[in-house]
Amino acid sequence: MNKKQYNNVIEYTMKHEQSAQTDDSLSTARAIFDNMGVALPQGDIKAVYETIKTDDYMGWKSCTMQEAQAAADKGMAAIGISEDRIVVLSATDEEQPVTQTASVMTLSENTSAFAVDGLQYYSYSYVTTHPNTPDPMQVKINNLVEWALGAEGKKLHECSEYFGVSNPHYGWCAWFVRLCGEKAGLNFGSSDSPTALSGVYGNVDFSSTNKPKVGDLAFIITHGESSIGHIGIVISIGNGQITTMEGNMSGSTDTSTVKKAYYSYETGVGDGYGRIARIGKNS
Repeated sequence: MNKKQYNNVIEYTMKHEQSAQTDDSLSTARAIFDNMGVALPQGDIKAVYETIKTDDYMGWKSCTMQEAQAAADKGMAAIGISEDRIVVLSATDEEQPVTQTASVMTLSENTSAFAVDGLQYYSYSYVTTHPNTPDPMQVKINNLVEWALGAEGKKLHECSEYFGVSNPHYGWCAWFVRLCGEKAGLNFGSSDSPTALSGVYGNVDFSSTNKPKVGDLAFIITHGESSIGHIGIVISIGNGQITTMEGNMSGSTDTSTVKKAYYSYETGVGDGYGRIARIGKNS
């Protein structure tokens, strides 16, 4: 995700997740990273600290304070942590800054020494050569979102070139999602039906959820219909809003494009979301 998306998740979590509205810095961090799909070790703050500092947990790696802030500015999860507290680093963004608290801050030359006293810094990356990290499923989900973002604004024939496949010449929202999955290493099967992609297809299990995360599939009921007629990929969540990337939007089959769509977090997209819960041997 980019830094605006990263900050949006932080800001939204701080405003809407009850577990983040406490003085417990670990509860705040867990709520934020849960919404990002980023793993933190289990246990109390001391256990989290002891696990993280091994430099051998998921995609978390030690770094300097400056490197941690630079990672946050690229939309990558970053923290400062000690035995008794954890601070989530937000990205530097003058247009859309995150409200600063004891548990969430953007580091700068004006940050007091007291605010960062005793903290060690770590950033999280999906890309690593360590054999135990990162979670392979999360890598593929992250890549799914990246392929969707890269297709924004493309028409059908341009999508064909982008994905390196033939042009289907018909309603192509599911085709778009399926091919984003294929490029990300997720086999969603061969159907181009939004309804088909809502089930167990292509050796990927989907768990249903009404609380979406980035990388979930959005099953959309359109035009007053009573069943799924459209599908997209959740690319960001923030400010009470769900943003998806969807193919075959606004126009005829040949002139429509890949576009962002926006939905209220409270009312959702119509028929819920599918979370990738397992990746089988065929993906």
